[in-house]
Amino acid sequence: MKALAYSLLAVLILCSQKVFSQKLKINQAESYYQMHRFYDANSIYKELIEKDSLNVSDHDTLFRHAAITAENTKDLPFAYDVLKMLVKSQKSSPEDVYELFRIALLMNDYSLAKTCLNEASAQLLPQAKKEFLVSHKKGAIWDELRSNGTKDTVKLVNWNSGFGDFASAFYPFGLVVSSSLDQNARNWEQDNSRFISTYVFVDSLNQLRPLKFPGQDRHDGAACYDAKNHTWIYSKNFSLKSGEYARTGIYFFDESAKKESEFPFNSREYFVAQPYLSSKGDTLWFSSDMPGSFGKSDIWFSIRKSEVWSQPVNAGANVNTFEDDMFPVINGEELFYSTRGKPGLGGLDIFKVTVKDLDKNQPVHSGVEVNSSRDDFSLLLKKDGIHGFMSSNRQDLIDHIYSVKLNPLYFLYGAKLTIDHPVSVPLNQIPVVVKQNGIILDTLYADKDGQISFPAKVNQEYSFEIGNEETEPLKDLYTTIGKAKSDTVDRTLNLKSKYIPVSTVVVDDKTKEPVPNVEVTMVNITSGKKEVLKTDDKGNISTKLLRNADYEVIAQKQGFITSNIDLSTKLSSDNLDKTLPIQKIRKGAKFEVENVLYDFGKATLRPESKIELNKIVAFLTENPTIKVELSSHTDSRGSDKSNLTLSQKRAQSCVDYLISQGIPSKRIVAKGYGELQLLNKCKNGVTCDEADHQKNRRTEIKILSE
Repeated sequence: MKALAYSLLAVLILCSQKVFSQKLKINQAESYYQMHRFYDANSIYKELIEKDSLNVSDHDTLFRHAAITAENTKDLPFAYDVLKMLVKSQKSSPEDVYELFRIALLMNDYSLAKTCLNEASAQLLPQAKKEFLVSHKKGAIWDELRSNGTKDTVKLVNWNSGFGDFASAFYPFGLVVSSSLDQNARNWEQDNSRFISTYVFVDSLNQLRPLKFPGQDRHDGAACYDAKNHTWIYSKNFSLKSGEYARTGIYFFDESAKKESEFPFNSREYFVAQPYLSSKGDTLWFSSDMPGSFGKSDIWFSIRKSEVWSQPVNAGANVNTFEDDMFPVINGEELFYSTRGKPGLGGLDIFKVTVKDLDKNQPVHSGVEVNSSRDDFSLLLKKDGIHGFMSSNRQDLIDHIYSVKLNPLYFLYGAKLTIDHPVSVPLNQIPVVVKQNGIILDTLYADKDGQISFPAKVNQEYSFEIGNEETEPLKDLYTTIGKAKSDTVDRTLNLKSKYIPVSTVVVDDKTKEPVPNVEVTMVNITSGKKEVLKTDDKGNISTKLLRNADYEVIAQKQGFITSNIDLSTKLSSDNLDKTLPIQKIRKGAKFEVENVLYDFGKATLRPESKIELNKIVAFLTENPTIKVELSSHTDSRGSDKSNLTLSQKRAQSCVDYLISQGIPSKRIVAKGYGELQLLNKCKNGVTCDEADHQKNRRTEIKILSE
């Protein structure tokens, strides 16, 4: 019985010792975690989770710290396992799903990453993260990126140290490299890696020369060189005070004066790092989490004027994200940078955007050869825009430098111009104005076959505005935004003349013979614009009338009754051929006087009627020998007798007006016909619509003698 009691006691003591030891390990690991000593914490977390089988539901916060620690020490397999346990547990949160998604990409497990995209809890994430996951299109984005492969060539260079190297800029005689190759350098307590220092590869990249800047007791980050001012620009850790978290600032070292100065916007409240100087030396690009940033780190720039750096400007919401945006590089006219906040292959992916369009165009992914599922950054291109270097930890989670040969995207806009009707200038003299954001870039002219071509740039949108004073404006758009494959288009652009060719022949209404020397006036009813022409010896005129317009065509000649017709170009897309009959002044000739109006049942002329009667005054004045009958007609409604009486009164009203305008009374006879000379079937007892009745209500002139 005693033996059993001793055995139970021993078990209890062992259990209590195990629990006590586990608590000590938990406290130690969490203490290291709080101090950012991730390398020291990671081994303890691994023992607690893998060996001691710590329960995730009881220690979910510890598991999350373990995942962060593992990622910071490049122990991705452990971070991956820990997050999978968290997501499967009862304590799983939307943030755990998001973190597993990120690590799954880094582990090249796109299948699991796709599962995370479809997790219901992901819908509960903050808006920025939720939109980021949605932008992956349920995983379709990876297929799209792979299908748009650019065939770029990326090769590991043979002069990497193997301890961690990345290139940050070109030097006048080589390449600026940050490296951990110094075996005498202290190790960083965060992940036990060596502190990095800055070097320059010179003489065809076969001689390594260390650069010694003042105060290099910790990391020296990315650096670049201001050749004009013989000044190095670099980032390095501040000297730490007791209990202070490591921060980074940008410094300048004047080689001539041997003097170091500090970027005026450094702060121990945020980091400023990864400087890159523009080719003109007037703009300093960098990465920072200073106030005004959108995420963990943003791309910023500062402009130098009179040796003074301006207040930093954020590159904007098109460029920056809620995640890390880092390592800015300017190649030609484009900003290349790395981000974790746009849909890509995983880790830091390199994107590019034209500098002048930072606030207009979305940055474009640099392709599946340049990018990988790990961190890819600092793409440096030579002046040819094709060859260069980049850095990546794609191989073994250690930064290495790679040579790059890009297969540049090629975009060509081509179009063939055609026109529906001939114009006064040939097609190859009609300008094609190329615009971008409303600014004219170029003016093109077609060749003899009507062909134009324009080489477009990556991630741009263009408008092509074609036409002259004789053609209707034509606009075509072409965009390369988001295109990851070379593209050539060949379009057909059909120009339309503003005008439609019109051919008119004026003929005698009885003999049908053409009438020469007739004055024909084309009046645009909307604008009032007139064009006066004369028929040739065959009675023809040819002109062009504005498309989509209504016209009145008036034909006049001494010895003829003025004739007019309505003509519309609204429904016609081809030539308009019109025959315009004109009546010779002869006995019995008759024509209608339009728009002679009266009040209902009355014979009093309305004021607008006098406008038309004035034309009769002009006609009689021009032909002083003729005598005419002015007749008035009614429709069949009302009694025959009253209509006859009313029409006579109305005819007399017209004649009285003409006499008042100086026409002798002996030359005009007033005659009312009532409903005796109907023009259609609308006689008594026949039902007709108003339009048919209107045809019968008219005023006419009849030539009685020449």
